[in-house]
Amino acid sequence: MVNATIVLIAATLRVFGSGGGESQLMPTQSHVADVSAFGNLSSERWKLHVKLRADATTGLDAGEAYAQLHVAKWLDVTAGRVIEKWGTGYGWNPTSFVGPAKDPTDPNDRRSAYRGVDMIRADVFVRDTNVSLYALENGQYAARVYRLIRGTDVSIVWRSSGAAAASAADFSRDSGARSGRRSTAGIALARVFGNALELHAEATQHRALAGGQYTFTNDINVVFELYRDQKTYALARIYRPFVNAKIDAELIALTSIRDRSTILRASITRKLRPNISAYLIDTEFVGREKPVARLTSVGLRYYF
Repeated sequence: MVNATIVLIAATLRVFGSGGGESQLMPTQSHVADVSAFGNLSSERWKLHVKLRADATTGLDAGEAYAQLHVAKWLDVTAGRVIEKWGTGYGWNPTSFVGPAKDPTDPNDRRSAYRGVDMIRADVFVRDTNVSLYALENGQYAARVYRLIRGTDVSIVWRSSGAAAASAADFSRDSGARSGRRSTAGIALARVFGNALELHAEATQHRALAGGQYTFTNDINVVFELYRDQKTYALARIYRPFVNAKIDAELIALTSIRDRSTILRASITRKLRPNISAYLIDTEFVGREKPVARLTSVGLRYYF
């Protein structure tokens, strides 16, 4: 990725982003293209941030646009549209009451499609504890308390009643918040053991997740998670970079424990230039009830 950085009289401007196209080859042919641009203008006391995304379907949209002010050593205030990332899980985040719904088959949001939530946020720093208070749309409120306790990352989160949520019936997508009149609370934990092993967990009144990841000496990374909502699902991910060949390979398996239906997603990414990558994604559906047997897509992405 190439970043453009310009110093403007005690302020720094940074612009970066990516653009590309993706074609689905099977079972039917379709084509999509998009461009995402990020801009940061910041000084020691304030920051302006914007994320603009355009594609052929939705047109131009501001995924993020906010202003942040460093009021004091113990207080930051942010106002605008922000993409919040709560939780410690890889494929799902049950405690992400404010953040966008995550797709476990594409947890890294390869096309930068996430869209933020309009809010006013106050971040209070008290000794070794960070407290974030949120005023959201439609008269909603949320809070997050974070602290590192004896090497373990601990986050306690809460959101007021009426939070919108995606349906939990489709295990390929998840939203941390649950619809209803009652407020929702949860806890997220993560701890690193040595240089290779990480364990994490999240829990709310209705959902729970536990998992971990291990990185071997040859840079192979393995992730495993169990997620419980109305049903129980398992995720396994194997990732390996081939540095000399400039290729990254990834395999993700999502399984419903009850009926054994499974989604297998294999992807290969080849770096053609330092800022240009091509990729192939093959998704297989296994089980009695499946919309199609296979989806195959290819794409090209340019980073600036």
